[in-house]
Amino acid sequence: MIRLAFVLLPLLVLAGCVGYQPVDQVDREVALAPVLNEDGPPGLTGPVSRSLREKLGASPNWNLLPAENAAAVLHVTLTTTERDVLANDPADTGRPLSYRQTVEVRLRWEGGAPPWGGSSPERVLHTQIQLFAQPSLVEAGQSALPDLADRLARRIVQELEWSRFPGE
Repeated sequence: MIRLAFVLLPLLVLAGCVGYQPVDQVDREVALAPVLNEDGPPGLTGPVSRSLREKLGASPNWNLLPAENAAAVLHVTLTTTERDVLANDPADTGRPLSYRQTVEVRLRWEGGAPPWGGSSPERVLHTQIQLFAQPSLVEAGQSALPDLADRLARRIVQELEWSRFPGE
């Protein structure tokens, strides 16, 4: 009797999984259009594109494909950037020693239902980074671009991932 249970139990479990379909209806195949820069920091499009391709390529939930083979295309545009001074030079030269840079990114989903739900194919995101002036009084803005690009890419992928699974 116990042997029969050990044989039938795995068969029943396998039989229940035969017609399994994933719950989400969003296509997993996506292409990344060239990243555009309307008013973001200069030199940021290349690092954002590289970091975003790397993160989408490593994601288990997305297949990054060329545009002609993908079910959807993700368009990323760096729209605005703001710098807020956090601290000034103690010599009161007015030169900021540290500042917070906020970058706004517009996402546009082309083809199929957007992964963030709703009917709007566009979504606006913001990310911030704190930057410091180097001791030589040279701004560290350019040297911080890779970190800012990585933060932007993580924020974009997070938006795609979290909105795909709202119950988790």
